[in-house]
Amino acid sequence: MTLIIENLDDKFVPAFKSLANVLNAKVKDTQALEWKKEADKMIKDYKNGKLKAYETIEELKAELEDDI
Repeated sequence: MTLIIENLDDKFVPAFKSLANVLNAKVKDTQALEWKKEADKMIKDYKNGKLKAYETIEELKAELEDDI
């Protein structure tokens, strides 16, 4: 049997993981997997110089204003 629960509030995830543990079932958190993929891509882009990081919000604002 497969049970898919979408858009689950993060505060309920531990409860479902505990329930799965009691039932000897597996829980696959696909949202976390997607976030990890995005984070890995962002880190890779940053290391390759394709993504710029700012120390402060003021630096970001200045950069955006320069582009206008």
